[in-house]
Amino acid sequence: MLLASALFFSQNDSLVKVDYILSEFTWPLNWLMIFLFVFGFLLGSFSMLMGLISAKLQLAKSKRILQLKDKEIKNLRDLPIRDEY
Repeated sequence: MLLASALFFSQNDSLVKVDYILSEFTWPLNWLMIFLFVFGFLLGSFSMLMGLISAKLQLAKSKRILQLKDKEIKNLRDLPIRDEY
């Protein structure tokens, strides 16, 4: 895989012009592709991290609610039974 990547990297050394709304720049295609790959990887990792944090917070909230419900059930079971019939 590393050899294929090195071959691909060496074959794509032409300059490309990247136009923004306000500016433009010229960069070698191979470095631009590496930069965009790394940027996409970091953006995807950040997105997954936010989802993981959200899931962990939801799990912690659910555990707290479960503990409260378990405590309430234990308290109800400990109450003496009053039979008024």
